[in-house]
Amino acid sequence: MEENKYIPLLLTVVSLFSSKAALIIAAAFDKRFFRLDNGVLNRYKLRRIQGGISSVRELMPFSVCHTKPFFIRILLKGDFAMRKVTLAATQFACSWNAEETLDKAEKIVRDAAAAGANVILLQELFERPYFCKTHKYEYLHLATKMEDNPAVKRFQSIAGELHVILPICFYEDAGNLAFNCVAMIDADGKILGKYRKTHIPDGVPYAEKFYFAPGDTGFRVWDTQFGKIGVGICWDQWFPEAARCMALMGAEILLYPTAIGSEPDLGIDSMPHWRNCMQGHAAANIMPLVASNRVGYEEQDYTNITFYGSSFIAGPDGEIVASADRESETFVTAQFDLDAVASMRREWGVFRDRRPEMYGELLTMGETGKDER
Repeated sequence: MEENKYIPLLLTVVSLFSSKAALIIAAAFDKRFFRLDNGVLNRYKLRRIQGGISSVRELMPFSVCHTKPFFIRILLKGDFAMRKVTLAATQFACSWNAEETLDKAEKIVRDAAAAGANVILLQELFERPYFCKTHKYEYLHLATKMEDNPAVKRFQSIAGELHVILPICFYEDAGNLAFNCVAMIDADGKILGKYRKTHIPDGVPYAEKFYFAPGDTGFRVWDTQFGKIGVGICWDQWFPEAARCMALMGAEILLYPTAIGSEPDLGIDSMPHWRNCMQGHAAANIMPLVASNRVGYEEQDYTNITFYGSSFIAGPDGEIVASADRESETFVTAQFDLDAVASMRREWGVFRDRRPEMYGELLTMGETGKDER
């Protein structure tokens, strides 16, 4: 539609007379990127204006209760509207002082948002120390319903205030069962749904099978205000099948909240292997990936873990583009143009050339014992 290239100019002219009318016209082209909060339109982006050479990149906040004009920045470069999204990985130490730990998490989120982050990933089960190191029956009572969880409720409000995406990992009470769960909070503070961890590890000091049932939600991808996002939880990150499933479901970004550190029984440093595994997911699926891990030394009963942080962001070629160290309480950010990444994904042809009919072995546990001779 050739006339669509004049939409940005039309919006600019109309806004001089009526901000309400300009909003209605703009929202008609992509309603998902607009939201009203108490009469104020915050910064949003339009995806693409079909057939045009100009694009609306950003709308500055304005009051829809007044007719005074607002300003639209128009880019005259390129053939499409870029969807630039800034991702943040975080890391911090956790304590049994729940309020103090949540305050720390909130500060890091606010700092990352102030640095321009749109999607901010907090680590796995960050409300308290990683309690799954050993079997303790009293810790079974730490689980809460999603609607009652203090972290979920607190960060719903913060997500709406800062207009950021916040996946929140928590210990979910589901009646006779409990799950390691993520609530996906969109940039308006609404919960889009939840994902229950699929792969559950077992073995000190990661004795999670005692606490969590295997997830029953299947893998999830949410269409958020900043792109389509898939989330796996910690041990899920070691399984390429999980990443590929989310990519096939339309994910444009992969997120992995994590709690991993030393292996006192094995005596190895798993950090390089941990990173390499997820860098492979980013490269194989050609999309950005964020992993957030905790830091600090935690002891429980007869064992302990030194969490090694090293939270990172990988680009669509698998290269690490932002990285934290092993000890600091901090965050790192990186920006990606999701439209450019989508083009790269199509150009490589790895999804075009898949042969699903040849992958039947993935539905088995491996060698079947059949004599193939």
